[in-house]
Amino acid sequence: LIHYNPLDAKFQLLAETESKDVQTLLSACVEMREKYGFRLTPDFLSIWYGDPERFITALALRNEELIRHDGEKNTILITPPIDLYAEKPFDNYIRSLKSCMLPDSLRFYFGGCNILKNHLREFRKDNPAVFAIGGLVHSLLANVTWMSETGKGVYNLEENYG
Repeated sequence: LIHYNPLDAKFQLLAETESKDVQTLLSACVEMREKYGFRLTPDFLSIWYGDPERFITALALRNEELIRHDGEKNTILITPPIDLYAEKPFDNYIRSLKSCMLPDSLRFYFGGCNILKNHLREFRKDNPAVFAIGGLVHSLLANVTWMSETGKGVYNLEENYG
């Protein structure tokens, strides 16, 4: 196996959406996965990071609709990002995200997406958009399948990203 340093991982934001309506967000998940190649390989874009305990009923209703339309392989599955149930998950997530946005080692690219940029500019603690992308980056840094192992000293928990 080849060792890939997590400090070299690069992230490109391909798409984003924002809504206060859960069904609108679930529709956006379905549209995004179709756009980026859902079903090209088994399980590709079948699992999304999020809080699996929130909006259970809305997700179940959407999945029931998706099953009726195209069978069980079409459902949306939600898995928690790493450390979601930790004491201060936002702190972990923002550290991971900011580690990819340092000027001397920029590894996170917005790709023309502006919703997240705007949320980062107005930075509020526990902002849902920042929380979501931070949780995604944090989880990918810990679980990425394209890396054979994670190196020591990836995160400096004492560093203040204020």
